[in-house]
Amino acid sequence: MHFERNPYLPLLMDCPKTGKTFRLSVNSSVWMDSPGGRARCPICDDWHDFNKENTRSVSFEEAKNFPMR
Repeated sequence: MHFERNPYLPLLMDCPKTGKTFRLSVNSSVWMDSPGGRARCPICDDWHDFNKENTRSVSFEEAKNFPMR
């Protein structure tokens, strides 16, 4: 994770059902402050938990390539 450099980077999450990636509408500072948080997936329309296996911070430029929820 890139939290040390910039805690406000966008977050991406991998859908565990499809393996596809989407952008979360919250940034990494929210994820840091909300362990156990969840997000609704725009790909499968289910809820997924934030965790280190499926959620990561990325640059703003990279985040533009993914659908947003």
